[in-house]
Amino acid sequence: TFNGAVGGNGNTLGALTTDAGGSTQINGGSVDTSGFAQTYNDLVSLGQPFTLLAGIVNFNDGLILGATPTTATSTLQIAGTLNLTSTTILATAFAGTAPSQVGHILVGGGNTTYGNATLSLNYNGFTPAPGDQFDVVSNGGFGIGQFVNAPAPGPVTLNGTPYFVTYSGSAGGGDFILSAGPAA
Repeated sequence: TFNGAVGGNGNTLGALTTDAGGSTQINGGSVDTSGFAQTYNDLVSLGQPFTLLAGIVNFNDGLILGATPTTATSTLQIAGTLNLTSTTILATAFAGTAPSQVGHILVGGGNTTYGNATLSLNYNGFTPAPGDQFDVVSNGGFGIGQFVNAPAPGPVTLNGTPYFVTYSGSAGGGDFILSAGPAA
């Protein structure tokens, strides 16, 4: 459990690797390994509304964009490159009634590699309406690959809701956008 910023202020970590089989909770807001890798071999959850990870970030197990899957509306910013492997599951939850309340990943300065990652959505008192759009991953670089269970252009069904899928973005970016479609 990280309860404060790890690295930063000119004191970046050389690298960070967590052990498989456990869990890591990041409550401190940032982990900085600029120029080096952060490799999470366990389930990672975010205990703050906004978390910054700087460096090459590898998720090899799971990522919850919040403290729990039902409260996963946090924003994760990657100042570097994001790599998701075959075992990564992103648990993103919609909360309340606003479509903007979706867990979100912002990748700046690097690419996102999806590997064989899958996406899991939870709805916490919210039902997406046809036409609602959710930008789950905003990528300043390029997106390499796709979520296994959400290939473009869809339609795909996630947690009972049909979606059309786009992997695109401005300036060659690789945004991952879900657009709710009509009931199947």
